[in-house]
Amino acid sequence: MDSQVSVKNCQVTGNVQRGSNSLAGEEGSFTSQSSAVRTNDHAALKKLKQLIGLTRVKEQVNTFIQMALMNKRRQEHGMKTVSSSFHSLFEGNPGTGKTTVARLVGKIMFEEGILPTDKYVEVDRTQLVAGYVGQTAKQTRKVLEEATGGMLFIDEAYDLVHGNDDTFGREALDTIMKYMEDHREELMIIFAGYTEDMKKLLQQNPGMSSRVPNVFTFDDYSVDEIIAIGRLQLQQQQMHFDSPRTEKLYEQLVSEQYQSSNDHSNGRWIRNRNDQLLRQIAVATGQNEEHPLDEIWSDDIQKAFGGSVHDDHNAKQGNESLSQGEIPKDLWHDFSLDSDSTLPLLNGDELK
Repeated sequence: MDSQVSVKNCQVTGNVQRGSNSLAGEEGSFTSQSSAVRTNDHAALKKLKQLIGLTRVKEQVNTFIQMALMNKRRQEHGMKTVSSSFHSLFEGNPGTGKTTVARLVGKIMFEEGILPTDKYVEVDRTQLVAGYVGQTAKQTRKVLEEATGGMLFIDEAYDLVHGNDDTFGREALDTIMKYMEDHREELMIIFAGYTEDMKKLLQQNPGMSSRVPNVFTFDDYSVDEIIAIGRLQLQQQQMHFDSPRTEKLYEQLVSEQYQSSNDHSNGRWIRNRNDQLLRQIAVATGQNEEHPLDEIWSDDIQKAFGGSVHDDHNAKQGNESLSQGEIPKDLWHDFSLDSDSTLPLLNGDELK
């Protein structure tokens, strides 16, 4: 059994073996994860490579890790390290996997011996900015000290400073800037948020761009990637299509609606569509005892998504079946429900 971290009022008690505990709604509370065991199986790196899409981010992470490893080896050989910083910006629309990648990068940094722990602390403005004069710097430093040795992930970082008159937010940002420079080799801070809003954040502190040199760009998912994520989510819910034609209908409607949607929430978008589908299946199984609990019929999809029904639940596989060419094989062939590498990308709060 995994032991648990208890996080309350910015304090952590106990150790955890790859576990986590998140307390929401308490002043000063935040999400923290840590592990006491370093392995050499490169598990986090393997999980990162298995994530659907994110081609550019994977390349950027690889370069980032190789740079950190080179510095580590140079230091071990008594050589000067190349000037570098771990601190980074994660920019992109919601639902593109920023939180998921951050957690994996933190574990990779630990597994490769670059950071001393795989501690992961996730906060937003509410855990950094206090409501009273003189309390913000103290509260922010408390969070920074807790994260030291691992990673601090600041979600919606653009929200830290609300304009030029926000003295509390500016105090938090200034405290972070000072601390991150003094602890640049023992702490990785990630500022995450939407691309345009993050540019505004950089303007709030003149020295921020130089202190946060690593920029990771999270592109929107393509249609094929969204379909692959949707199919995988359903598989992880132990659901399957009753025929290849029903699966084809799902892919067609997802493709049409994703391309016509103005909602750029990516992974959240397909998760919400699948939630609609599962609710419809719940209604259908309640009304029809012959509807299996783990099966998706074409009329379920039609009622959940709208559109034309090209098949019914009695259709057999016949001559029309999916080819791997319709969804590139490399998007889905590595995934198995029997594998230990269940993608964290698909867990609700991580689709950010």
